Amino acid sequence: MMDFHTHLIFMKEVKDKERWDKVGKYFIYPDSKYPFGTRSMAEIEARMDFGGIDRIVVLPVDCERIRGEALLTNEEVKLLCGHSQRLIGFASVDPVKATVLDDLADANAMGLVGLKLDPGLQGFRLSDHLDHPMWKMVEGFHWPVVLHSGFTFAPGVTMYGSKLEEIEQLALRYPGINFVVAHWAFPWVMESVLIAIKNPNVFIDVSMAYFDNPRTYSKFILEKMISPSIAEKSVREKLIFGSNYPRVRMESLKSAYEAWPISDKAKRYLFEDNAARLLNTAHRGSAMIFKLFDFKIVTRSHCEMINITEQVRKCVEEAGVKNGFLHVMSKHTTVSVVVNEGFPCVEEDIVRHLEKLAPEDGDYIHNHYLPSDGCIAYNAPAHLKSILTGYFAYAPIEEKVLKIGSRMEFYLVELDGPKTRGYTIQVCGEQ
Repeated sequence: MMDFHTHLIFMKEVKDKERWDKVGKYFIYPDSKYPFGTRSMAEIEARMDFGGIDRIVVLPVDCERIRGEALLTNEEVKLLCGHSQRLIGFASVDPVKATVLDDLADANAMGLVGLKLDPGLQGFRLSDHLDHPMWKMVEGFHWPVVLHSGFTFAPGVTMYGSKLEEIEQLALRYPGINFVVAHWAFPWVMESVLIAIKNPNVFIDVSMAYFDNPRTYSKFILEKMISPSIAEKSVREKLIFGSNYPRVRMESLKSAYEAWPISDKAKRYLFEDNAARLLNTAHRGSAMIFKLFDFKIVTRSHCEMINITEQVRKCVEEAGVKNGFLHVMSKHTTVSVVVNEGFPCVEEDIVRHLEKLAPEDGDYIHNHYLPSDGCIAYNAPAHLKSILTGYFAYAPIEEKVLKIGSRMEFYLVELDGPKTRGYTIQVCGEQ
């Protein structure tokens, strides 16, 4: 369950009261008595838990040039996301600024995964920037783009900064970008639905600036502006749940849409699948690394444990993966890969007890002349030991660090040596 449209303003973790006061005067009302700077990340997560919402998308707006203070900067979004893994950070840039392309590149390097533009609040008209080079850059990032369209409560801000016809022009010019029309583009709801039906890369976020209460207003949208049939059949794969929190409580709007008379499948699209599809596209757009390392080693004993932990760590460092995983695999049926505590006494105990479990002088059917090999098979115990210990190991990577326990070590276990052996280490993930 995901909320695709939130603005985490007035958070303790970012701006001070003076800077939040500036935001309040252009985003709320000039004489607003809003309790600036009183929210904490713990409160946000408590509200998410109360509403049954797993993750939220945090949307900034770069309106510093025209308003004197950004709603949130990209750096502040990154900072907030660092306080909770349940937050997904988008970026915002100002196409009028000379630094816009550098700002986009920096945001991508920060790990932000989408773009939010609010032309009215940012003081530009979308029609003036349909051919801006930033769109090609965003297309290369595979980012979804959330575009405010229609009514806004922000004082002194026009609702005509981005029109649906201009959003459709963008969708036609840049088919590799998924565009999300915010707030149903109210009052042009049916127009937004038709554009979403026609264009495969146009979606609608159903957040709203309601005029009554969430349940009454969402019912009005469904029954008076579209229809249950359209929501169920025509745009169920195009609607994305968003609350516009904090203007609207996320749990209240979620409850309102849960009351819609549509199927459970359509609700799953609305609350989860459609957003996940857009964000998975963004994730695939980031640089993915698949690096395979091949090693050979000459073992010295019939049964021994060889610590390869340092080799594993070097592969992680050389691959340059930021978040992902690694896989260590033996190339032989009589060589294992295990993870265990790195003490010589433990290594000795493991070897001794493997010998007890599959002794060399046991009665093994495999130990006979094999015409295919032209010799007598003698290594049945090694095959049994391999079954007990396994041929591969896995570990996650986070922020370029191998996430294993402090006493965990990687071992290659020779079960039928001494021989020349091979193993591979594959590192996979995002750059």
